[in-house]
Amino acid sequence: MRNISWPNMRWNLLDDLHGLQEDMNRIFANRRFCATEAQPPVDAWVDEEKMILEFELPGIDPDKIDISVRGDTLSVSGERSIDELKDDEAYHRRERGCGSFVRNLRLPYRVDSSKAEASYDKGVLQVTLSRSEEDKPRKIQIKTG
Repeated sequence: MRNISWPNMRWNLLDDLHGLQEDMNRIFANRRFCATEAQPPVDAWVDEEKMILEFELPGIDPDKIDISVRGDTLSVSGERSIDELKDDEAYHRRERGCGSFVRNLRLPYRVDSSKAEASYDKGVLQVTLSRSEEDKPRKIQIKTG
């Protein structure tokens, strides 16, 4: 019986994946393409009187953000513009999302949309929603005797 020896070839899946990623980055470095951000991240906290929500929206013009409340759903939508490059420029890497986004959140209670407030500072949109009077818990007195 003969022993067959193979040359010492080492194959590394991570090297192949890294090469594939670099190829994809080159293909999509074209200025017409960019990562999309369908839903910006949000933090929300609530108490008996109000709800406060903070959305991360860096680099977005506040005039391009729409906020609406319908029933028990808050909707925040807008658009992040694409930066145009000069003819002699090309992206080396492009990871920030661009284009339209929308975020619909179901609220834990009905709110009074006439008292809603919103502010935008350092890339964070803060929305404050007051609980509607009709939806606030009421104490019921018990009659005796």
